[in-house]
Amino acid sequence: MLNQSAQSSFNSAMLEPKLLFLFSVLISQAIAQCSLLEDYGCNNLVGFCASEHKKADCTCAQCTCYGKPCRTGPSCKSFLNTTDCNNCLKSPCPNTQNYTCTNGYNTRTCDCAAGKTGNNCEFKIGDPCASYPCMNGARCTSNGATFTCSCTTGRFGPQCQFSGDPCSDVACAATGNCTTIFDGARAVCKCQDGYQGAKCDQLILQRTQLGTAACFLAETDLDSSSLFERHSDDRMTLDKCYEYMMANPKYQVYVVAGNVCYVGETAILKTSANAPNDCDNDCAGNSRQKCGTTDHAWQFTYSYTNETAQCDVTPKPCNQAKNQGHCVEQNNGFSCVCAPGWTGSDCNTANDPCSSLYCKNDGKCVPTADKSDAYCLCTRGYSASDCSVKDQCFFAPCENGGTCSSTIYGYTCQCDSSFAGRNCEIYLACSSSPCKNGTCTNGAQSGEYTCACYAGWTGRDCDEDINECMLPQANNQSLCQNTGTCVNTAGSYWCDCVNGTSGNDCSINPDDCNMTYIGPDGNNYTNLCHYHDPQAKCNDGYATYTCTCSPAWKGAMCDTDVDECADAAALSPPESLCENFGTCINTRGAYECKCIKGAFGFNCSENPDDCALSNEFVDEKYWPNRCISRDHYFREPNCTDGFDEYTCNCSIYWTGEFCMTDVDECKVNDPYPCENNGTCINTPGFYQCDCINGTEGFNCSINPNDCENITQCGLSDPLGNCTDGFAEWWCTCGPDYTGEFCDLEMTIYRVLQLIGGKTANEKDLIKMMKDLLTNPSMMKDLVPFVIGLQSEENRTKMSWSAEDLFEWIAYEEKSLNPKTDLVMWNDVVLGNCFTFNHFNSTRQYRMRQAGAQGGLKAAIKLNSHEYLNYTETTAIMTFIHPNTETIFSESPRYNAEPGAHTTIQTTESRFVRLGGRYGWCVNHVNEVNSYYYDGSYTTDGCLRSCYQDEVFKACTCMDSRYPKDTNARACELPDRDCVDSITSKGDVSRWAHCECPLPCANSQFDSSFSMAPFVRGSAKCNSLKREDRVNNTACNTKGEQPDYLILSVQVPNLAVKIYVETASWDFNKIIGNIGGLGGVVCGLNMITFFEFGFFLFVQLPYTLLANRIIA
Repeated sequence: MLNQSAQSSFNSAMLEPKLLFLFSVLISQAIAQCSLLEDYGCNNLVGFCASEHKKADCTCAQCTCYGKPCRTGPSCKSFLNTTDCNNCLKSPCPNTQNYTCTNGYNTRTCDCAAGKTGNNCEFKIGDPCASYPCMNGARCTSNGATFTCSCTTGRFGPQCQFSGDPCSDVACAATGNCTTIFDGARAVCKCQDGYQGAKCDQLILQRTQLGTAACFLAETDLDSSSLFERHSDDRMTLDKCYEYMMANPKYQVYVVAGNVCYVGETAILKTSANAPNDCDNDCAGNSRQKCGTTDHAWQFTYSYTNETAQCDVTPKPCNQAKNQGHCVEQNNGFSCVCAPGWTGSDCNTANDPCSSLYCKNDGKCVPTADKSDAYCLCTRGYSASDCSVKDQCFFAPCENGGTCSSTIYGYTCQCDSSFAGRNCEIYLACSSSPCKNGTCTNGAQSGEYTCACYAGWTGRDCDEDINECMLPQANNQSLCQNTGTCVNTAGSYWCDCVNGTSGNDCSINPDDCNMTYIGPDGNNYTNLCHYHDPQAKCNDGYATYTCTCSPAWKGAMCDTDVDECADAAALSPPESLCENFGTCINTRGAYECKCIKGAFGFNCSENPDDCALSNEFVDEKYWPNRCISRDHYFREPNCTDGFDEYTCNCSIYWTGEFCMTDVDECKVNDPYPCENNGTCINTPGFYQCDCINGTEGFNCSINPNDCENITQCGLSDPLGNCTDGFAEWWCTCGPDYTGEFCDLEMTIYRVLQLIGGKTANEKDLIKMMKDLLTNPSMMKDLVPFVIGLQSEENRTKMSWSAEDLFEWIAYEEKSLNPKTDLVMWNDVVLGNCFTFNHFNSTRQYRMRQAGAQGGLKAAIKLNSHEYLNYTETTAIMTFIHPNTETIFSESPRYNAEPGAHTTIQTTESRFVRLGGRYGWCVNHVNEVNSYYYDGSYTTDGCLRSCYQDEVFKACTCMDSRYPKDTNARACELPDRDCVDSITSKGDVSRWAHCECPLPCANSQFDSSFSMAPFVRGSAKCNSLKREDRVNNTACNTKGEQPDYLILSVQVPNLAVKIYVETASWDFNKIIGNIGGLGGVVCGLNMITFFEFGFFLFVQLPYTLLANRIIA
């Protein structure tokens, strides 16, 4: 079925027209006779002819276009396609996703985009909000199938058609509370237990009199009885005493004794009067009633009986079964509160709100869904509640921002100050003040003006100042001397002089080296350069001077002596004028060195050898220095001469300032001196090692080989080796084995680690995996089970991406982007799947054309070199299914073979089932016990979910190969036997606990396919480029075994078969049969009515429930 999409459009003027400011000129006398003609062929609406272009034959050599440079051409009839001229870019449509924009001069046109509709193109075609169902300013939202109204304050109802508080018109007694029904549109009183009635003021248990009243002797002291309540009234009547009893629900007896009334729960007067007339004394309040005396009293006894429920009958009154009314229990009857849209004593008369609402000017009356109200849906250009107001401005909009006002005879435009004319089409150029420094005069044509410039200004718009500073001068001299800056002004200039210069051209600069300055000694000098340095030179500047110093002085005024010590230290690398750490001291014109202790000479260059002259007494012996007094057995320690001192460089066995402290080699040596876990013992100047069992030698470095004659390590692992220890040995395995004797394959070991190490059935797992290693073809049965334990992210990375799979893909012969037009999702068994028109896709494509031109076509790579070695079939699996449903690994599919063009033609059939009393069908996944798949409900998804529940009950986990409850644990390899035990039960649909009805609405596709192998090496393909060969199945040049295929999916026609279940008899057929046969067969007597009732309420419903047909 091809979906037709309606379109709507509107025009929007540009916010800011671009107009060209034109000079007007005088029209020459030679062409004055043409002034009565219309426009010299320029069309005044788009341009005008300037006087210099007017020709004697009343034509124009070149029209001056309005909106230049957007309009172009000799007659201004063409548009330039530039950014500045594209009104769709400068003033885009309200929503670029909802509209398509067409550019025009000074405007643009917005039309509804394909698949959009509505006054503002805001709805998709088929969106229930497109009919504007929400009333009274409410906002409409939808899920594509149903709509929801967000009401304004004070409004409610499915379409916001109601307002006010329905409880404001309902007055409930103290024994009831107001509650709303029918989505808040109506209100009733909800009664407390024991009460009923519209106001909850009626008792369900009714007090009825037992027998007749009797006259008794008032022998019991009623005044002192706690069982009775006393009421005294000088105007007592029987009615008053009855009301006293009825006021308290627990009382069932009242006694009248003259002017006193007693009410209580039980009858206590037992002795009858002597004579019947003993109680005949008239009541003081009503002489027609007898009230007795204080000695003889009337006693009345009542009992409670249940009121028969009037609403709880079959059929339900008030059409409650059809939700047309609500039944309210009343004493001895009932009343009906009708739902919105219904009326009548039994709520069986439907309202017709459009019968009282007339929509004018082709407006359409739309009733609310519940028929409680209606509204007018006006055509464009009309408004008001009855569409009676015509908006003249809708049909004749004013241009250039003019304000349109409707009148009886049409409209008027209130133009902006910059425009004139009936439609504000004439631009008054002077309104934008184009003449910056002059007076402006509007021309005769739209957009024309002339400028008269003030003195000192030039240019078309008098905005160009005459810049004297830029005018050339004689000998290339500047107008301002001594680096003065020329500053242009309107009609003139001035010189901005630097400090120290003056004059109109800054030419005056006094000699600053010949001024009067006060020196440090208080005397006057012409300059201060010579105060310290007689050889310095003074250089004149602007309001200052600078000094060039002789080599012996420095500083701005040559007043700082050169510091030779600091200059030598500042060299790179630094130099020292004084040796042996002497300190350099600057003097005027020279320097001196201050030597440290132990050094002397002018530059401190002399230092005696303290290592040879110290003569130290240690251990009762004299030594040249203390460095060698003890540390001299293995080498001579180094003594380093200092200044009046020396330092020692010790061997590794001694330490301290003079190498006199023994080093503990056991603690400081790295590596540890004793090998093979031997214990180190320190000695003066050295150490010794205490070796562990199995080692020997000075450093315990000798370890006899314990691996002699050991062969166990290499029995299974060809790379297994025996590793020698200390009086022991162990096996070191190759990369493919592990275990005590290298007899367990690493592949099996890693699997055991993944499933948690030691398990109860570890031996069985090891045996199974050893079988897999010897028979790899068994792996294909286990791969999905193992892969299911991975995260979806890891599974997705294991499979192919869109780039790996597609060379290209197209729909309706237009290229698609696989990343945006296909939805990639991962199935444990199938791997990465790519779905076109997936229900999660941001864009949905519709079928608009039958055959190859309207179908899907793709060139797909197989990448067969990446297949596992046990793969039996190389093909691309293709599933044709409704886009709301999720496929399964068992779903019907078509295998597209490599090296061929496979074409699949498919037709859709839709099924709609009655459900309800005609049988159970499912509308939503929430209606079944479990459903773990995405998308809409399917029977297969329900059965697979039920299978998961059964696995969970038996194994406390769910099968990792299929979608599961997010909170359930995935079954691992140790659980596989348990899972297989559930699978072995057979067809899930026959399991007692799995109830999976058909969906109430679903679709299926019936497909046929054909295959055409590629023709290889055709001579006609020699001149084709590579990309042309890919699209031509007869030109495959990818080798003798092509590793790609071409797949086409199309429909032979746009027809869809729809199968809808309907009832065998509808209401009209029932009435027709009853009316036609009732009078003839039944007759008009009491027996007939009983037979008729049996037929209507018993036999006929049974027939309807037991029979269905498919239309």
